[in-house]
Amino acid sequence: MADAPPVAEDQGCAVLGLEALSSRRLVPGVPLSGVLTVAALRSFSARGIRLELVLVEHVLHGPRLIDDPARSPAYEDKYADTVVASLPLAGQVRLDPSRPLRFGFTVPVPPRLSAPTMRMPNFTLSWMLRGVVDRQLRRDPCVAIELHAVTTPQ
Repeated sequence: MADAPPVAEDQGCAVLGLEALSSRRLVPGVPLSGVLTVAALRSFSARGIRLELVLVEHVLHGPRLIDDPARSPAYEDKYADTVVASLPLAGQVRLDPSRPLRFGFTVPVPPRLSAPTMRMPNFTLSWMLRGVVDRQLRRDPCVAIELHAVTTPQ
């Protein structure tokens, strides 16, 4: 996990990146800092650019419990993303391929995390830092990097 590169989705309009991240370890009350880069592939307008600290829950659904597959689909995984902290970096913005953008950031981490990073056979709790270019009525280009969260002092 510590060496896994960021995962980016450009949606055909912008490539985002995370640079100079202070740590991949998420510790309660210790802010994360770094630089979010945005390189437009074409000119477009966005409602804003933000950074999010996200708790991701993934639960494996086992075999059917009842005979009706519409009410209990077999092996359908369940995902939930909870944004724990959000940091706006820019409001309404016009992106241009000739002008890449760089945003220095410091994301506040809550003094108490709801869960540590945990991987079990039937469920996973993980944390990520996600940069997003918010486009109206379109899929948002984003970049995400996984973090390792601890809830007790080490």
